[in-house]
Amino acid sequence: MEPSSTQVIKPVNLESLVKWVDYVPADVRRDIHQIAPMLSRLGYDPDAYPPPYGQADAFVAENTRLLEQNKEYWQRKTEELFQETKVESTT
Repeated sequence: MEPSSTQVIKPVNLESLVKWVDYVPADVRRDIHQIAPMLSRLGYDPDAYPPPYGQADAFVAENTRLLEQNKEYWQRKTEELFQETKVESTT
């Protein structure tokens, strides 16, 4: 019931993922193969800067479209659930 639980049904917020990119020093990027050798073994491209996060799969993209299309409904539903939770916690 916490507000962040709605995030699991939405695609990853790419903007927040790439915000860190400007904070990686040039020497770390240069030496990344020595600093983090497991990146390659885990399937990441240590030379990709910023990393390619890709597209959401069709299911997630459709879910997101439907959520946006029915935004007002889901907002009302959320408010109702929070109201029910408040009533239950005070009784």
